[in-house]
Amino acid sequence: MKGKKTGGRAKGTPNKDKPLKATLRQHSLEYFAPNPDNPDGISDFEKDLQGLTPGDRVEAELKLLRFHTPQMQATAVDITATETTLTLSERLAALSAPPRAD
Repeated sequence: MKGKKTGGRAKGTPNKDKPLKATLRQHSLEYFAPNPDNPDGISDFEKDLQGLTPGDRVEAELKLLRFHTPQMQATAVDITATETTLTLSERLAALSAPPRAD
């Protein structure tokens, strides 16, 4: 039967509640939100970053970027030149030659 759903969940059925996922999401929201207990009201994340050495801070930022930026994949390109180089006189001779009848 084309176009008719034959199995699985009924349309509109919500996903199962996952308490661990909700707890992690709430923790992340609190960790990145401004915290009035910190100097200048910065987030706990920013406070932790300030405690790192510059090299460790850069490494942490690069690891976080993986979640926001797609990672580039290596691609192989084969460039093979098939055209031969002609001198100017050879090119002019080819241009002035009568067309070939195939």
